[in-house]
Amino acid sequence: MADLSLDVMSSLPLDDWQFWTATATVGFALWVLLRKFLPRRGGGAKCPNCPTKKSVDGDHESRAHLTIGGARVGRL
Repeated sequence: MADLSLDVMSSLPLDDWQFWTATATVGFALWVLLRKFLPRRGGGAKCPNCPTKKSVDGDHESRAHLTIGGARVGRL
């Protein structure tokens, strides 16, 4: 089994520029595809619909006013 791994490592074209170009391209493609699944270092949610319920502009919450026919209705 050890002979097989040595044969594979010795057969890699480490001095070929095409090998390194293809390796870098595949690495970049994997990074682009997998970065959505990796955790971010940023501080919390940046959208109001996220599970942490942090709003975009801080703790300020605005409420909608009840209107009927375009006229504002008082509290019921």
